[in-house]
Amino acid sequence: MVVKTVRGTSDILPSDVSTWQALELVSRNLLEAYDYREIRTPIFEQAGLFQKSVGECTDIVSKEMYIFSDKKGRELALRPEGTASIVRSFIEHNMHTQTLPVKLYYMGPFFRYERPQAGRTRQFHQIGAEAIGIEDVTLDAEIIDISMQIPSKMGIKNLKVMLNSIGCKECRSKYVKRLLGHLKNRIKKLCADCNRRYSTNPLRILDCKKSECIQNVKDGPTITENLCAKCRNKLETTEKHISSLGINYQIQPYLVRGLDYYTGVIFEIIHSQLGAQNVVAAGGRYDNLIEQMGGKPTPAVGFAAGIERMIMLLGDRSFQSNNSVYLAYLDFPMHEKVFELLSALRKNGIHTKTTYQEKTLKNQLKTAAKSNCRFSLILGTNELSKGTVILRDMKTSTQEEIKLDNAVAIIKKNIPLVSPEAKPSPFKVGIKADHFVDVNKMIKPGS
Repeated sequence: MVVKTVRGTSDILPSDVSTWQALELVSRNLLEAYDYREIRTPIFEQAGLFQKSVGECTDIVSKEMYIFSDKKGRELALRPEGTASIVRSFIEHNMHTQTLPVKLYYMGPFFRYERPQAGRTRQFHQIGAEAIGIEDVTLDAEIIDISMQIPSKMGIKNLKVMLNSIGCKECRSKYVKRLLGHLKNRIKKLCADCNRRYSTNPLRILDCKKSECIQNVKDGPTITENLCAKCRNKLETTEKHISSLGINYQIQPYLVRGLDYYTGVIFEIIHSQLGAQNVVAAGGRYDNLIEQMGGKPTPAVGFAAGIERMIMLLGDRSFQSNNSVYLAYLDFPMHEKVFELLSALRKNGIHTKTTYQEKTLKNQLKTAAKSNCRFSLILGTNELSKGTVILRDMKTSTQEEIKLDNAVAIIKKNIPLVSPEAKPSPFKVGIKADHFVDVNKMIKPGS
């Protein structure tokens, strides 16, 4: 029996990885330009971390979290989202003593037990960021701006920002009373989950996607119209800031998000082509979470963007780099001098392909072209005897004979390197077949 991937998971094959790398590169460069630093947290944590932060009555914790016991009987969970782990790390490592705000970003896999469908898998990947320690709506606007820029810089268009505020503890509690009053005589018309939420977590009813619940909520009171003066001012100021950046937005008065830790301004960035799972990125402010988790009262705001959903929107666009070299040789087995050149190219950070089995020159050059190599180096007995090598430009099909000892230096001048000391290789972001954009030129750290 052939063993296959677990349902709801998938392999990211080499043919697809270049797209992922391009997205990660754009995100990393953009976030670092905004002074965010990368943090990497464990893939599993104590289950109580998410139960306490995300909320025990949320679908994520009550239905979707992967929970297991280790050999000592401790209850652990695969992380279903990123913010809780960042907050745990912030408190554990006393980051409040650093210059505020502490600005962190992350990318990696997360896990939820959901029914797999387009845009929703059981292992999924996110890019996210958190700005912790300062209560300033400028940071809310900055987070929304970054959330929009990441997909936009990849060439994704027609994004829409849905904006709302769920208020502070005081105005939210008043709103909940009004909402319960509105739904009191409609409970039987709600789905089974919302019947339960009516008693445990009424705001979650607003997040329900079932038609009967939407129908019975849409003519009721909204959070937006029940905000206190301070919360309303924060929402309006955020609107002004993002408008000044040219970001189009729409107030969505029933937007609440599916996690309990949010307070104040929240948002979603959606795209119509994604169908039911139309959220590309989302986030908001969570000013009470750090205190709730045992730290000092600390305001914070953040977002997370779904990598798979952005990949879906990118479709079949090409992100393959063309910065590699193919070393073709004519005499088999490989001569020591050929092997020395191959090693020298790679040690100097030059992405080099070759064959390890006997093939004709025509076959090797065909492989080089198919692999999108920028140059080919051709070595035969004649070239070895003269201490030369043929440098072939795969783009123009022209070639010249050069000194073997100069080959590495010449290639280094013409091709971006892949060594750790070198700058990132320029992924070619194919917006159209005849239009390519150098990702490195789109955004660089510190620009």
